[in-house]
Amino acid sequence: MQEDLLKLQEWSRKWLLEFNENKCKVMHIGRSNPGYEYQLNQATLEVTNVEKDLGVYVTPDWKSATHVAKAAAKANSMVGWISRTFNYMDCEMFKCLYPSLVRSHMEYCVQAWSPHYVKDIDLLEKVQRRATKIVPELHDKRQAL
Repeated sequence: MQEDLLKLQEWSRKWLLEFNENKCKVMHIGRSNPGYEYQLNQATLEVTNVEKDLGVYVTPDWKSATHVAKAAAKANSMVGWISRTFNYMDCEMFKCLYPSLVRSHMEYCVQAWSPHYVKDIDLLEKVQRRATKIVPELHDKRQAL
């Protein structure tokens, strides 16, 4: 891997396109990974355990728990914003606001991190239950769950 970084360094010098070493990080993936230290332009690259790539949080164990927690927190904050902003909420307003402001955070790039652990699914469903509490007309539907 260090050889590839040296080739990348040469390429960047040749084409006068420099890399910012402070923004480059290393994530050691796998149990048997020796965790070597890598350098780019004589700077040791920082080791990270969580990295956001294209809006999805990635961890060395490839589990989605970190991403689910962050997505649920963002969706929960949007539910709070909706409840503080609107004094009254009917089903029609909810149908307009919920998909775009709340659900979009919980479903973004779901193909990459699809939650399959019960604890992750419960966390996302908790956000949905909280959101339905905003609409008085949905009170009967909640009790059926």
